[in-house]
This record gives sequence, C-alpha cells and structure tokens, in this order.
Amino acid sequence: MARLDEIADLLCVTSRWLRTGEGPKHPGVPSTSYTGRTALLEQPDAYLPGSALSYPHDVDVPFFNEVLNASNRGQTHVAQIPDYQVRLSSTIFQAMDVSPDQAICAPLTGNSMAPRIEDGSTLAIDCSLTQIVDGEIYALEHDGMLRIRYVYRQV
Repeated sequence: MARLDEIADLLCVTSRWLRTGEGPKHPGVPSTSYTGRTALLEQPDAYLPGSALSYPHDVDVPFFNEVLNASNRGQTHVAQIPDYQVRLSSTIFQAMDVSPDQAICAPLTGNSMAPRIEDGSTLAIDCSLTQIVDGEIYALEHDGMLRIRYVYRQV
C-alpha cells in the first residue's frame, strides 16, 4: 500500500480514490461534498471555463494559444485568450511547488510528444522554470509557435 500512496501523491489524488474510485478525488476536499464517481455526473461543469461551480481552493489559470498575426500570412504568435481560463485545484500547485501566478495553460498541437503527451492535451506550464536541465520537457515560443519539447544542452 505504501507504493499506492506514493503514486497517489504524484498524481495529486487520494489513495482511496485511486484504489476504489470512491471518496474525494483530491486531497483537502471534504468527503461529504460528493460521493465518488457520481460527483462529475452531478456537477459536470465544475471545471469548465466560466462555470459558477467551484471548490473553495480552485485557481483560474490563464489560457494561451497560437493565434494568427494581423498580417494574416500564416504566421502566428502565442497570446492569452481573453475570457478563457482553466480551473485547477490549488492542491495541484502545492504538490508541485508551483506558484499559481507563475502558471499558464496551453494546448499541445501535434503528435511530436506522443506517447508521453497526446495531441490536444491541455498543459499547465510553470513559467518560473527558466534554467535548462538536460532531458526535461519545456514549453518554448519559437518563431511565433508554441513548442513542447525535450531540451538538451549541446556541447
């Protein structure tokens, strides 16, 4: 069971929820607030942008995407999408030791990171990490395009 607890900590979920699918999914959410898998059925819009439903410790993270330049020559730049945010639990930020004001979300377009990250996945990005560590995954803006890649220093 100790290994299951470690996996649950890495995924920012409770070990009971991981083992049985019952109880609160995220640590810190009272177990009386919902019962297992029915929570998403009862509150399907709880984590959709613009939803009035939220949990006490939710954080709205700005959403960025590639948008066409005004010149409309097929060139893009990365920009914040107005009035669109992704709602995440603050326990995720605490578990990852990330400041919510340093986080953004963006979609991954393409399959260059498959099977690690699938096409269309929404990623939460810690903008405070700027020092390159060989072999880690980074979000980069390159020539107006958002790139998610493994980065290696070249000697």
